[in-house]
Amino acid sequence: MIRDTVRAFVRERVVPRAAEWNEAGAFPSEIVPELASLGLLGLTVPADLGGAGLDTLTAALVMEELGAGDGSIALTVAAHNSLCIGHLLVGASEEQRRRWIPALVAGERLGDVVPAVGAGARIGDERVARAQVAAVGTKADDGRSLLPQLAEYVDCGLIHDVVRGW
Repeated sequence: MIRDTVRAFVRERVVPRAAEWNEAGAFPSEIVPELASLGLLGLTVPADLGGAGLDTLTAALVMEELGAGDGSIALTVAAHNSLCIGHLLVGASEEQRRRWIPALVAGERLGDVVPAVGAGARIGDERVARAQVAAVGTKADDGRSLLPQLAEYVDCGLIHDVVRGW
């Protein structure tokens, strides 16, 4: 049923505009509330944090369906769910999880990850170091303030609100 729901969404809402979004070179942020309403922004997040509580295989099926319509949407949703939320589920304190995950699941924020120094970033670059300090729940509350400076280091840096550092 989940796969069929996502497939219908992709067919009706994504495929008709995918070429337009690609040509514009812009992420379709207007689709984020719809992704959230379908539960796609918290696929494996436990229900008590607002998520769908799905297993990893089902999450992978969702990504396949999204990718069939638009790879950038699938990659954005995958990064949001695994690279950001996944790390929060595993490594954040309970207070941090309760503070950040519900907004991520609701689509109020999008998440991504900052690469480690030496993993494609400029070693010793102050901007990368500041991003690592600004990892969710550590010293910076305003992840947005760093994003324009970090766009060259972060996949989709200009659209993500929460950045999880290594």
